[in-house]
Amino acid sequence: MSPLKLTIPGHYWDTQIYQGRLYLFDREGGILTLDWDRLIEVLPVDNALKLALVCALKRSDYLYRVAATGIFHDEEFKTIMNSRFAALAETPLVLEEEQIKEASLGQQENRFPFPHADSTVYYRRLYVSAQSGVFSANCNGQTKYPISTRVERLWDGPVLALGASYNSLSLAAGEAGLWEYDLSSTGGAGLWEYDTNSPFTRLSESAPEANPRPLAEQHCSECQWAFHSVYGSSLTGPGVLAAYYRTRGESDEESYTPRKKSYRREFDRLIPEKEIFSDFEEPAGVYSWAAQDKICQAANGSIRVAKYQPWDQEEPIKRLGLLSLERHGEAIVSAKVALFGTVVELDSSLVVISSDGEILSIAGEPVSWRVFPRSRHYENHLHIIYDDRLEVLSFNHDYLLDQREKVSGISGWFGRNNKKSFDSLRLH
Repeated sequence: MSPLKLTIPGHYWDTQIYQGRLYLFDREGGILTLDWDRLIEVLPVDNALKLALVCALKRSDYLYRVAATGIFHDEEFKTIMNSRFAALAETPLVLEEEQIKEASLGQQENRFPFPHADSTVYYRRLYVSAQSGVFSANCNGQTKYPISTRVERLWDGPVLALGASYNSLSLAAGEAGLWEYDLSSTGGAGLWEYDTNSPFTRLSESAPEANPRPLAEQHCSECQWAFHSVYGSSLTGPGVLAAYYRTRGESDEESYTPRKKSYRREFDRLIPEKEIFSDFEEPAGVYSWAAQDKICQAANGSIRVAKYQPWDQEEPIKRLGLLSLERHGEAIVSAKVALFGTVVELDSSLVVISSDGEILSIAGEPVSWRVFPRSRHYENHLHIIYDDRLEVLSFNHDYLLDQREKVSGISGWFGRNNKKSFDSLRLH
């Protein structure tokens, strides 16, 4: 099934989408914030396609929740939805300047370093990494501008990429390695504690409570969360998994509420890429990456896929299969795992290996691109920025698949093994 595409004209550098707002960093030093929900509501499409449009661009979780009921075993219902997504994919959706103005929540000066290397939104705060460090600001909708002009510097070390989860930032700091920043000290969610029995003490002379703290010394150009662990990727060397297990912590009876459970992420060990893919045949891979339950390694025109299942004490990492990249000799620039499949940036194009096995090659060199694997509403999105536009691609095939059997793409939330607790699990 071809993806739906929405085009937003403009000269952008980066994009984030979060809780009904689209943040567009332009290349002239500004940030435009759009009311995404309003944009979707006013798009000129046939009334019969409105529900499909909402599911495709606004609430991807709708169909995943419906799929969990088994309703798509009804072939007639499945055919209707597929036909409507197909009709949307054939409908050119291009925002006009007037539509962009009407949906604007504010145009403001970019107080973050520009150009930045990476960004993410977590608990209504925007985080940006750059050569000059890591910065954050509120985007909770309670300030004069959509993004607060009070930008806080969290760290002054150069950071190439970052990701947020479990009240922490993972930081890819190039030659300085893989790091983690505890957000509980900066007004984060405050639900997670950290042990002192970690790699920090043997990799750094700094105190264990130092913030941020190093995870691995080797070169790191990208970082991704794999459940409560962190995977560091490198274009110049092997990747590494900083493996953690999760335990239930001590509760403060005075402050404890059913919605505020106390957990601890405790460091287990560093697992090198070579060990993760030891069950695969040689030659060695050239680049590896991960997200949630998938760890991938590009090698000789194929992508090796390992399944990460930290709840399984006997086999926390197992060989899953191979994906054909159908490209030999082209250098990999970057790669990500999304819910809908695997995305690889090559010198000449983006290649999407969708979770149903289809391969889509998107020609052209992007300024940047982004997927949202930890989102609940936009996990089917692929945002691609070109010189004169942002293209939002929505993939709408994955909800029909058995999430437990997928090789390409993260297993959807309703397809994971939820019967086993993450408490007191350890990788061996």
